[in-house]
Amino acid sequence: MEEALKAASGEGNIDALYKLIEKDPEILDSFNKVQFVHTPLHEAAGAGQVDFAIELMTLMPSFGRK
Repeated sequence: MEEALKAASGEGNIDALYKLIEKDPEILDSFNKVQFVHTPLHEAAGAGQVDFAIELMTLMPSFGRK
């Protein structure tokens, strides 16, 4: 996982998430290409970043199935 995305997930920084998406619109799509993978949702949930996790679930509902 890209370090900037991992850091944003762990910190719950939604603004940083959208800046990363702005730079690379397919940054989250890359996680859907692998069946079993540690996603930014896992990182956010593990760090207790509920608002960030909800934002990710809104953007990428498929992360909930991983």
